[in-house]
Amino acid sequence: MIALTDDRKSALDYLAWRLAAAWKIKGVIGAVSPDDVPRDRAEAYYTQDRVAEILGLPVVGWKIGATTAMMRERDGHEDIIPGRLFAPVTHFGNRVTLDLGDCPNPRVETEFGFRLNADMPLRDAPWTAEEVTPLITVHPALEIIGTRFEMAGAAPGALSRMGVSDNGICVAGIFGEPAGDAAAFDYAGHTVSFTVDGGEPSPDLLGAARCDGREATADLANLIAARGAWLKAGDWLLTGTVTVPLAVKKGSHLVADFGTLGRIEMTFT
Repeated sequence: MIALTDDRKSALDYLAWRLAAAWKIKGVIGAVSPDDVPRDRAEAYYTQDRVAEILGLPVVGWKIGATTAMMRERDGHEDIIPGRLFAPVTHFGNRVTLDLGDCPNPRVETEFGFRLNADMPLRDAPWTAEEVTPLITVHPALEIIGTRFEMAGAAPGALSRMGVSDNGICVAGIFGEPAGDAAAFDYAGHTVSFTVDGGEPSPDLLGAARCDGREATADLANLIAARGAWLKAGDWLLTGTVTVPLAVKKGSHLVADFGTLGRIEMTFT
């Protein structure tokens, strides 16, 4: 890890202010030069934390991206990608309407959403997926992802670090009604039908492309513990996409049918 000097803090603080300003105006900061990009994950986490401090919004949970080794290798990520779920952009219900203008460069992912029913406090031993199971309620969920920066032609590693800085490219989260028993649910094999405007269903991500959301939750708890943070009862979690993300436009109508887990419909105005 590169030492965080005063000069680097100043540069990263400036990047954080730019990203926070983009959040506030629901826009993008434009092109980012290589010199502006965090040099390692520690700098990226520092920037993400500073963006959250500047925004000052209530945090109701976390998103977890790049949850499988296959996805991390493909996209140049060193680890999972955490991001905060801010209260104003976390929505609930099985029919949701959102303004597309609130969502920069949007794509939508289907996910297994969790609500934590107990704390996962800091401790010496790492958390495991088995320990997560009795702590969660499962919900059908969607994540809107999008970037508030432009880096055409950038290397995957630089894009990854900027994505971490940009709140894990999380724009918004949507959670449907609670589903069944978390222990009995088939996270690996459960299929989801996800369509936009009645088009072809998005392919399911199965096998090595899909992570068990309980493992992703344990990974998140262990990762943020190194930053002195922990997951709390009542937190909402987005645990990684289970179908290929789909692009949307103004007027798009999305249907995410999770079968026995429930169904979410969303419209962008």
